[in-house]
Amino acid sequence: MAVVEELFFRVVLFALLRQRLRFAYAAVLSSALFALAHEITAWLPVFVLGLGLAYLYEKRHSLWTNALAHGTLNAISFVLLFVLPNAGS
Repeated sequence: MAVVEELFFRVVLFALLRQRLRFAYAAVLSSALFALAHEITAWLPVFVLGLGLAYLYEKRHSLWTNALAHGTLNAISFVLLFVLPNAGS
């Protein structure tokens, strides 16, 4: 799923916005849309993640670098759900 999300939100959406807007505006807008596509309780951390991934894409212009970073963070989050099951309550 990380590859598909990065393909859409960074390679397509962010890149299109970046052609027309300064980095900060393109990053905030694409990150807000990225957050809206996720669970409401996770909007703030996902928004911040989106900003970081937009910055990474701005510097590297690589779907694979972003997909690896995104997938790694997803995996860490998944593991933490089992290691700290009551942390979100």
